[in-house]
Formats: sequence, C-alpha cells, structure tokens
Amino acid sequence: MNNGFGRRLAGALVSACLGAAMLTACGGGGGSASGPTTQPAEPSSGLLPAASAVGALLAEDASAWRPLIDKAVYRYRGRQSVSGGTQRDSFYDNVVTQLAQGGGVVENASNAYNEGPDTDSPPVRLQAGTISQQLPLLLAPGAALTLEFVELRSPLRSNDRYVIADRRVADIGSDVDGDKKNDGMDLAIWVQVVGEEVIDLPYRKGVRAIRTDATIRMRLVPSSSSSTVSEAVDARLSVWYAAGLGPVRVRRDIPHPNVPSLRQVDEQTLVAYETATTGLGSSAAAQMLRSASGSAIPLANDAVAFDNHVVTFSSLPNTPSALGFTLTQIDVRGALMASTAYPAEMLAERAYNGRLLRLGDELRLVYVGGDGISMLRFSGDGRSLLSKTPTLLVPRPLGSVPYAASPSAPFLAASSQNTLWLVTQPYIDSAGLDSARLELRRFNADGNPVGMVQVLESGATAYGVRSVNLAASGRQLFLTWYRGLPAAGPRHLVVDAATGQTLPDAAPPGTSDLGDACQTQGMPLLRDAANLLACGYGAERLVTLGSDGLALRTAAGAVRDTNPLPPEWITSQGGLSWVSDAQRLGFYGRRYAKFWPEDNLESSFIQFGEVVLGSTGPDASSYRTLARIEHRILQPQYAFSFGNRILVIGTDCWCQGGNLGTLTVWR
Repeated sequence: MNNGFGRRLAGALVSACLGAAMLTACGGGGGSASGPTTQPAEPSSGLLPAASAVGALLAEDASAWRPLIDKAVYRYRGRQSVSGGTQRDSFYDNVVTQLAQGGGVVENASNAYNEGPDTDSPPVRLQAGTISQQLPLLLAPGAALTLEFVELRSPLRSNDRYVIADRRVADIGSDVDGDKKNDGMDLAIWVQVVGEEVIDLPYRKGVRAIRTDATIRMRLVPSSSSSTVSEAVDARLSVWYAAGLGPVRVRRDIPHPNVPSLRQVDEQTLVAYETATTGLGSSAAAQMLRSASGSAIPLANDAVAFDNHVVTFSSLPNTPSALGFTLTQIDVRGALMASTAYPAEMLAERAYNGRLLRLGDELRLVYVGGDGISMLRFSGDGRSLLSKTPTLLVPRPLGSVPYAASPSAPFLAASSQNTLWLVTQPYIDSAGLDSARLELRRFNADGNPVGMVQVLESGATAYGVRSVNLAASGRQLFLTWYRGLPAAGPRHLVVDAATGQTLPDAAPPGTSDLGDACQTQGMPLLRDAANLLACGYGAERLVTLGSDGLALRTAAGAVRDTNPLPPEWITSQGGLSWVSDAQRLGFYGRRYAKFWPEDNLESSFIQFGEVVLGSTGPDASSYRTLARIEHRILQPQYAFSFGNRILVIGTDCWCQGGNLGTLTVWR
C-alpha cells in the first residue's frame, strides 16, 4: 500500500542497512568493480524465522477488510518520533486517494510519512482472494528487484504468514566494503497475520481490527572473505484493517535514515474516510457552490429538505435582498443540481424576511410584503413558480409597525401534514395595551385560514414576550416563549398537528413554565419517537417528557428527568443545533478547546455528534462524536439527515458577503 509498505519503506531500509554495514565491514582487497547486474538468488537468506502454527479463522473474505474503490479518500493524522527522545515529535496530515487503474487502484499520497507527495506506486489489485501489488526494491543504482507483495489473503487466519522474499542477492550493484568488488545481500520479507484487536479511532470507538506485521530484514554480505558480515537490519510495518474501511492505523518502524543506531517511528491514524456512498468523519473540504454563470451563490437564509434533495433560499448574487432571491437545489452529496433566480420583476411585489417551508411535494415561501405576510408557491425542486400572484395570509393592521415575533425575524413559520403554522406578534404604537398580542395561526396548503386565531399573550404581558421558538414534527407542534412581566419565566404550548387542538398537559395550556430543566433560552425540538425536548443555551440538555410526549412535569409538579449532555458537549458560547431521524438525534455546536491534543494554543472548532435513542431515553454512553471541523472549512447554518450521512449547509464566513457551501458528515 502506498500509505504503508511500498517504495519509500524499502528505500529507507536499504540506505540504513548499507550505512550499518559500513560500520561493521572490514576493508577488502583489490580487484576491479563488476557491472551492476543481478545474479541468481540462492535458495535462502537464513533470515526468515520459523513459522508458527496457523490459528483461528478471522474472516472468510479479505476484500471486505481492504476495499479498493475508485475515488475513495483516506485522511490520516500522523505522528513521527525518534527513539530515545533525541528530537521532538512532529505531527502531520496525509491524504490517500484511490484511483482505478490497471485492474486495481493506485494510491496517491499527499504526504507519505511526512516526506511529501507520493504518486508513482504500482496498483493494488484483488485477484483470486489475494490483495497484492508489485513491489519494486532498488537495492543500489542499477540493481533492482520486483516482488509480489501480498497484503491480505482469503481466508484470513491468525498466525498465517505470507513469504514475499527469502533469498541471497549475490550482486547488489555496489561496492560497500571498498574492495572494488560488488557486494551481496541477504533479504527476507514476510507478512504475519497477528490477529484481532479492538482499537479506538477519533470518531469511532471499539473498532474490531485485524492486524498484520510486515517485516523487511536485510544483511550485507561483503564480497571479500576478510570482511565481516553485517548485523541484520529490520524495518516493520504494522497495519490495522477494519471491515468496510480498510487501513485505519499504520505504524512504520525503521532505522533512522541519518543515524542507523536510532529508530524512527511513524504512526498514522485514520481521521476520515469517504466514498460516494459511505464514510467516516467528514468531507475533507467544503463544496462552494456556483450558479451556471459562475457566480458564487450567497449564503442560505433558509433551507428545506425533501427525500433526496435540499432547497435553499438566498439573495441574488451581488444584489440587495429586496431585489429578488435564488432557490438552489442540492443533492444529498452536497452537489449543485440547479440554481434558479427570481428577480423582483418576476414577482408581484418585493419579498422581505422570507422563510422557506415544505408542504407535501411543494415549497412555500412566506415573506413580508407590502400588505402584510404573504405566501408564494413553488415546485419542490425550486425551479418553477407555481403562482405568481401571492396569497395574503395576515394583513398588516392599520398603523402598525412590522410583525415582530422574534428579534431576528418578523414572524415564525413551521409546517406539518400539509398545514402551515404562523406565529406573529403584531403591535400598534398608538393603541392601548390590549392591542399587543402573541398569536398562533393555522392555514391549509392553499393559504386559507383553518380555525380561529389563538391568542397566547395579550395586553401588558405581550410586551414582555421574547425568545419565541417554534418546532413542528409530524404529529405535534411545540411553541416556547419567554415572558418577562408580570410573571417571568419560560412558557410552552403543545398542539396536535392534525387537528390544531391544544393538547392537555400537567398544567393549564399556555401557562405552565418549563421549569428548572429549560430556564435558559434555546431552540426546542420535539421528536415523536423520542419523547424528548432539547433545549438550553450554553448548558444543553434533553428533557424526558411523559409517555405521551407532552408533560414536562409530573402530577406532583416535579420536573421530569433530564439528560445533560456530556461535559465535552457543553458549549461555552452559542447553543447547539439539532438534526434527527427516528432512531438518532444529531447535533452540532461550537466547542472551545484544542482541535488536536498536540495543539499549543487554545482554539475552537465545530463538533458534530449524535445520541442513539432508546425506549427509555438516552444516557451518557449513547453519545458519540461524529466529526470535528475547523472554522475555516465551513460555518454550519443548517443540517439534514439522509440515512448514513448528514448534509451540512453553511457558509465560508460569518459575514453579509458569505457564500453557500456544503459538507458531508458521516454516521
């Protein structure tokens, strides 16, 4: 493998072997140097140890442990150390890319063993259950051997040994001992299947791995009988293979290239792996999306997921937001499918503060227009405007200022079961206190009102309302807000999404506070299968609701059990965002810590994780980290679950001029 055994390992060993031989060989007699030719090998080098008895069956099919997939990418974090502490450890990254060639794959490395790019190793092939490659060994200028190096062979059994070479090379094409005659070399190469081990990777714990140890053992044989045969010199490569991933850890132990008496050890651990359909960790880099004209697409102001794609809502490139917008369709891999511009002249009015929603197989854009809050219909891919005439949902009261349900948006919107929900907080400057309200409204897919407006706060209390949040699942709608005066504290309301009816709770609807579990501000999340409420801002936790998914308190008034996130998931600034499916609750947030343990300075990064949801709710052992990314890669804004991947929608900077990008995080 290019990341492992290959040309560089052999070259480093030969150099070290010759260096050691120069220290031990005695000077030789005269004669003329012969030409650099390779002589027939003797039967044995005498360096191969006795074989052990083959042990237990580890796996029937070796190919499952060494995938050879075109365009597969491995990212490793490497650490290089020298025995005796003679120099400081160095750390590096190495990216290995597989490309189909010659009936197998070539493996191009960006920084193999911290020695720079390596792009000329032979293909790795799978033939008759054996994974191997042609290994060129340059013994000296003009003297080379080509061997068939076997990595794995079906079936995999402990203690099995693959002998690659066991020979004496009579002429290595070089005079080492100075007697003007080319010297020889004993050479033994073998791979030993050590057995099964369980290892931890950065983003996956308890990985079952099969370990192999590959050894090159060499000894200089001087041409002069008066010279001393050198001590044998070894190099070893240990590889840990995981099913479906391939090499997840690689450890190279060789004589130091400059000081043969010392050992240099490189250990590379898999950080991320990615193919078109599976992976571990995250994409190496974000895809920054551009329109057909080549213009960068501005950052998303909203995003909606369908079964196999996402549509984002952005401004037009280099254009004020009121003069039009762009709907961009993105596939589950994060690639651009289509980007459709809707300039203001295509619309009946200018659209401000747009929110994008899915209703069935279509899209709705809800926005503030000249007459109030209106709605436009689009196809599910965002490429077609289905109704140029907008539907007015909530007229603006005479003399009012813009709707202000949230400091960052004039209204809140959510959708469930072909129903559109709006939360508004209209108020009139010149009217009495009873004109201020917090309202919940329900509409069908055509924008027609359904049922009566629910007034949740009115009069003096409505002026103190802030931090309003709205979350909808397929079955329920969950609304939270914070009322300042006259009774301070968080509030919540649960609504049946199908009927619009307020669901019973342990306290009167709209008046029970969230209790100690959720007194900090944060975005709620209600998932039908989980019966959980995720909340908090800087002290994130999951609140276990009742069996009906409703009550936050027991009949005795006590707050139900809560599940604080593990300490490494508590964010010192900024809250978490959530993405979920029926079995797993995913989340991401900014963490203030070293990105790598060896970092010298404190830093921050984006951390992605998830908790597996059981019948009794999550516990600390259910949490796992999926990936970490540096801020320079992407600033996440939205995340959507698509099976074994999370598609992250983000931007290249937190600024008004940021551009749209995507990233994949693998589960």
